[in-house]
Amino acid sequence: MNIKTLRQAWLMKAINILRHDFSQIGETFPEEIHILVEYHKFAPPGWLGSYVEDGDHHSIYISPIVDGLVALVILVHELIHASVQENHSERFYAVSKAIGLNDGALAGPEEVLLERFHEVEQILGMYPEEA
Repeated sequence: MNIKTLRQAWLMKAINILRHDFSQIGETFPEEIHILVEYHKFAPPGWLGSYVEDGDHHSIYISPIVDGLVALVILVHELIHASVQENHSERFYAVSKAIGLNDGALAGPEEVLLERFHEVEQILGMYPEEA
């Protein structure tokens, strides 16, 4: 298995774990979300993640150059987009704060979310890295 496939599988498992965290704050996101560890074709250079909805298809793109903690921060940020179905609105920032992501990720995760990320890593093992 190549690194891209390993990372995508790891992130899919992380989504299943984080779904519980979203339900704890009264939020849901689509049952079926595709994870791609690559740049979205319309993303500007340097973009680290994006959420794309195309009808019934929901996809999250995670940059292939980030490490595990950053990948989880990006994943949660994009799951918030999937949950609220809005861009950076008041509701988006309210859900960000409720889940523990300060300022939608710009200020980083709060301590409780960092602890949750460490729990995810304990369950799944470390984010797959290049050899």
